[in-house]
Amino acid sequence: MIRRIFAALTFLLVLGNSSFGQTCSVPNTLTNGTNADATQVMANFSALLSCINSIAAGPVAPPQGRLTLQSGAPVMTTSQSAKTAMIYTPYVGNLIPIYNGTNMVLTPFAELSIATSDTTKNPSPIGASKVNDWFVWNDGGTIRLSHGPDWTSDTVRSAGTLLTTVNGIEVNSVAIANGPAASRGTYVGTTRSNASSQLDWILGGTASGGVAGFLGVWNAYNRVTVSAASIDNGVAYTYSSSAVRQARASAGNQISAVFGLAEDAAQLQYAGRVSVVANGGAAVFGIGVDATTAFVGQGVLAAGPTTTGIGATAVYAGSPMLGFHVFSANEQDDGTNPNNFNVASQNAFGVVARM
Repeated sequence: MIRRIFAALTFLLVLGNSSFGQTCSVPNTLTNGTNADATQVMANFSALLSCINSIAAGPVAPPQGRLTLQSGAPVMTTSQSAKTAMIYTPYVGNLIPIYNGTNMVLTPFAELSIATSDTTKNPSPIGASKVNDWFVWNDGGTIRLSHGPDWTSDTVRSAGTLLTTVNGIEVNSVAIANGPAASRGTYVGTTRSNASSQLDWILGGTASGGVAGFLGVWNAYNRVTVSAASIDNGVAYTYSSSAVRQARASAGNQISAVFGLAEDAAQLQYAGRVSVVANGGAAVFGIGVDATTAFVGQGVLAAGPTTTGIGATAVYAGSPMLGFHVFSANEQDDGTNPNNFNVASQNAFGVVARM
């Protein structure tokens, strides 16, 4: 009888844990009904519990939601500007692992929202031009969304918002004022506010001088490929200085983006058309990363004379970056000839990234 009960229990344990990619089996066979069976049953059961606990302590399912600025829209497909609330909404599911001090507990959640000015469950209001991490946590039975302290700079986390890993899930390494205790907040993403302490997701646009893009929301899980583009449809213009500058000297010819972890590369492209007015003359256009006075990589060189213009595309595959970065369309002349830029009135600067 002991053997039958234990065999049935073992079968259920093996079957139930097979979905984790690991199974637990009986370490020792039983004897033929002797008194030693009772001792062996206890030893086997102890070994099985140890095995099951090791499974429970292993990697768990990742968070199933996404940060967004638009309620009910886990993937934003239109620009959302000057938002004053952060939202975490279900995407591939409505479960998120939250550490309780012993285990990661897969916890159901409905859409979560919190004002950027809130100080009851955040250490402070969102400041102007600040990078912040966001966490989901269990506040005495209420699932909440809160942000951590400001980063030290656009590219450096502060000591108060460093991350650590529990069972493969990123969590806050230290306690957050008015928020989760150390390791109790599941990291879900990062944002960068604008100069008015608001949150933006701007996909760019078309105008003379372009329309700047601002991708201020980055997801730690369930990232999707997004793109933003600034198109300059203004008339052609001349530039004759050898100093590198932003195209048309317009801040509209740029796209900014924030990255919470250095994991994915960004693809940058600038398609332009220039005409060079004299033999020996030259003009260059290309891409800047956190610099409007220098090119990253090689720019596109156009040599003259060309009255109809030379069209080409500058491309840069940026290595994985951490924090907030500004990508810009830049240009340079030969320092002598007043060469023409944006000849076709449709120079286009774009960024493709996982966010």
